[in-house]
Amino acid sequence: MSELRDAKRIASNYLAGIDHCVEYKNAYVFSNSRSSGSAGGADAPIAVLKQTGEIMSEEEYFAKHGRNRIGETDC
Repeated sequence: MSELRDAKRIASNYLAGIDHCVEYKNAYVFSNSRSSGSAGGADAPIAVLKQTGEIMSEEEYFAKHGRNRIGETDC
């Protein structure tokens, strides 16, 4: 599992209205227009690991894997 569209499909099960994505070395992090003000809950950014499709919070991803950012896009 490494394609953006597959990762977005997985993330959309946990986060509604996805409109932004940041690609990191090991994951895609998805967010919506309400995510910047969200400290958890329904609008918190979601990370989807590229290799496995595992879901985790953005904070958990950064704690475990760092912030090796590749780029970003509107989804």
